[in-house]
Amino acid sequence: MTATPPWSRGVEIALNATGTGPFFGQMGVAPAPSRGVLSSILPGAHGGNLDNKRLGPGATLYLPVNVDGALFSAGDGHAVQGDGEFCVTALETSMHGRFRLTVLTPGSAGSTAVFHDISGPRAETATHYITMAFHEDLNEAQEAALLDMLAWMHRLTGVSRIDLYRTASLVGDMAVTQVVNGRKGVHLMMPKSIMDAMAAAANDSGGWKSAARAVLAAAEAIYLDVQHKVADFLLICKGKCAELLAKYEL
Repeated sequence: MTATPPWSRGVEIALNATGTGPFFGQMGVAPAPSRGVLSSILPGAHGGNLDNKRLGPGATLYLPVNVDGALFSAGDGHAVQGDGEFCVTALETSMHGRFRLTVLTPGSAGSTAVFHDISGPRAETATHYITMAFHEDLNEAQEAALLDMLAWMHRLTGVSRIDLYRTASLVGDMAVTQVVNGRKGVHLMMPKSIMDAMAAAANDSGGWKSAARAVLAAAEAIYLDVQHKVADFLLICKGKCAELLAKYEL
């Protein structure tokens, strides 16, 4: 599918031109009552005006429940949008969507890591873990997105925060989601392939199981070697005894 904006001189823009497709810019739950009445323009820990193009079909968005029933809502359909959304709007459009809402109660599978020290919306795609943060100052927003990712991944993988910090510098992708919603948005993406592999290694308790297996294998090899040498020694002794018996006619 394509769009032809009136200023594009007839040039068609594919709806997947930015690597994703149409999505809902607004997805959120009711904020904590202590926050009072909030403008729908402002994104926050409750979600809201996220404008994150990665939250399309198949993505999972994690939000805390602040009031009975959560009061989830979605809207602000975007046919196509780039990171930044510089001109205040994307290509706005009406959309129909289907959402699956799941309540993760304390102790349920996955809830411990997902909501551990959560400070903003978190999400997953098929390939990445995503944290999002918002602030008038982009420096503050990027730091918050990074710290939230470190807290989440530490709980999820068991890897230390300092090692995750180093890893984020190598494989983490951070981008400015939008700069027009009052609080600027930043999101950080960490590849699941790397995180899952590090989790598997961490669950090996620093490699002690692998080391133990190596020690056992070496011990078994030594045992077999000694066993063979003892068997050879006994054969030699048996032969010598036979020679003595024959020599002295015992």
